[in-house]
Amino acid sequence: QVDRIGQAFGDVDGRHVSVWDLAPGSVVVRWYNTSFSSSMPCPSDDLHTLHDLMLTPQGAVRAEFADHFLPEFEVVSGDITPGGACLSPDTPQHQPPPDLGTED
Repeated sequence: QVDRIGQAFGDVDGRHVSVWDLAPGSVVVRWYNTSFSSSMPCPSDDLHTLHDLMLTPQGAVRAEFADHFLPEFEVVSGDITPGGACLSPDTPQHQPPPDLGTED
């Protein structure tokens, strides 16, 4: 199903998606995109594009995005939390993803 997350953002598969957390109860999946560099400057235009693919300006999940996961999953909410070079003093803080090392 990770491939479906990548495909929802226009990737061929889920190779740039790393699952960060699975919560009990309803299936709650948190992931991050490994294709974004943590170096300066922040890829804000790319983040805005991803936001607009997933969410309306009011923060609701776009029907087109949610439909991509049906019938197996019903996407009811989503958000984007910046990290790395995109953090500023006003950015809400979150726990960073685990250090997975670097690829050789």
